[in-house]
Amino acid sequence: MSKLIYDNITDVLPNIDFSNLKNKRILITGASGLVGVYMMSCIERFVEKNNLSVWCWINNKLGRQFESLFENCVVIHGDITDNTNYSVLPRFDVIIHAAGYGQPGKFLEDKVKTIKLNTDSTIELFKLLNEDGKFLFVSTSELYNGLDQTNIAEEQIGSSNTDHPRASYIEGKRCGEAICYAHKDLGYDVKIARLSLAYGPGTKRNDKRVLNSLIQRGIQEDNIKLMDGGSAIRTYCYVSDVVEMLWNIVLHGKHTVYNVGGK
Repeated sequence: MSKLIYDNITDVLPNIDFSNLKNKRILITGASGLVGVYMMSCIERFVEKNNLSVWCWINNKLGRQFESLFENCVVIHGDITDNTNYSVLPRFDVIIHAAGYGQPGKFLEDKVKTIKLNTDSTIELFKLLNEDGKFLFVSTSELYNGLDQTNIAEEQIGSSNTDHPRASYIEGKRCGEAICYAHKDLGYDVKIARLSLAYGPGTKRNDKRVLNSLIQRGIQEDNIKLMDGGSAIRTYCYVSDVVEMLWNIVLHGKHTVYNVGGK
């Protein structure tokens, strides 16, 4: 782990109380993504001290590199949308479903899979959750697409149509939230985090989202040229602040839905 990531995590750990996770089994999907790595980095330090069993699910080629990063955790390799992968897994006390691509170029490559990852896979994960367990579904602020205001409350929702170019992602997340509410009605402790734009060290080199593209262009060309007039305003949130909020939501949150983003 890079010193910068380690220092970032060290800064936020005093703001997270992990004490009620003692002797628990935890599953984090999408553990090799930017947010997932930071979520893992937070909890991994408490594994031996609190007798935790932490499982992380990845679906890429990192393999041994990822396993060497988190030696105290069980790494699951496989496609989370393949339902045959669930039969060999135990039950969990905490499940954080953070799998999925935040990059439009990625989640639009296979729209059906994007929908399934947020819907069918969410249902399958709930089957692995103990009745008194906690579930966090990492959703998206894109659900507000179509609203023209700057300050948006969790009670509001966007107005994009099902034929929207990004509908597979937006509607998949919306349906995922509905699945979470259905399980909340069954008595499960469910939290939903509508994540905005996270950034920070740990982003992969081929990440095509705008902030990373600007950094790459500045490094490679020593000049940043915008693709448009530059009038759009977006709110970004530093990744260590994101994971501080996510852990506190799943462990201590009193509400069901939370916006997670910068000011």
